[in-house]
Amino acid sequence: MNPIAARVAYTLSVIFLLLALFALPYTLNNPASFTIDIINIIILLIFIIFIVIRVRQSP
Repeated sequence: MNPIAARVAYTLSVIFLLLALFALPYTLNNPASFTIDIINIIILLIFIIFIVIRVRQSP
């Protein structure tokens, strides 16, 4: 994986993860928003793990 692309993807996913975590307390009153926020957090964590694994495997 290209190191520049990996760094950009990692940085953007961490920023989006932090934004989703900051929004989490405000979505507790609305079950639909809370569900979407949790799904978003899970997808971002999976994407971050994928990026880390791909970077470690690249030569």
